Amino acid sequence: MKLWPVASRQLWNSATAANRASPVPTSSCGSVVEVEVVASVAEFQSCLDATGHSFIGLPDPSLGADAPENAGPYIDALIDCAARSQIQERLAEADAAQADLTPEEVEAQNRQYVAFRDCMIGRGWDIPEPVPNEFGLLFPGFAQAAGWQGPPGEDITTTDDVGECTDAAGVEL
Repeated sequence: MKLWPVASRQLWNSATAANRASPVPTSSCGSVVEVEVVASVAEFQSCLDATGHSFIGLPDPSLGADAPENAGPYIDALIDCAARSQIQERLAEADAAQADLTPEEVEAQNRQYVAFRDCMIGRGWDIPEPVPNEFGLLFPGFAQAAGWQGPPGEDITTTDDVGECTDAAGVEL
């Protein structure tokens, strides 16, 4: 199962589809976990849109009380939309599914992730140096990916970079 590449493409597709009020595309090769993640991301994004917010990152006390990520109404919207969409539960399930990968699948996904990350960095994204998780995977998990910093004017949920870099990394969906 190619969890990160399939889900990264589907997350990007679902988020951009939600932003365009289009139906959420699904892949015939997506697992039930991946499809549930996609649906949760789309529901989360739609909920945020309905509250008048865009996802700008997770609250971060180190940024100070005046940072937009720490504003009360934004945090309230995050909490409400996370609960409605069950996104945290779906992301945890997706991350847990990594335990079922074979060593060959881990190696293949790591090669693809490095190529994907290099492409994103080449486009101005700040993505931390990968550190293998307990399964040997370099992809940090879907929840951590939300913290990637894009170049000015770019947002992880609306950028074309994710889809284009997924393609450039040779991920076949």
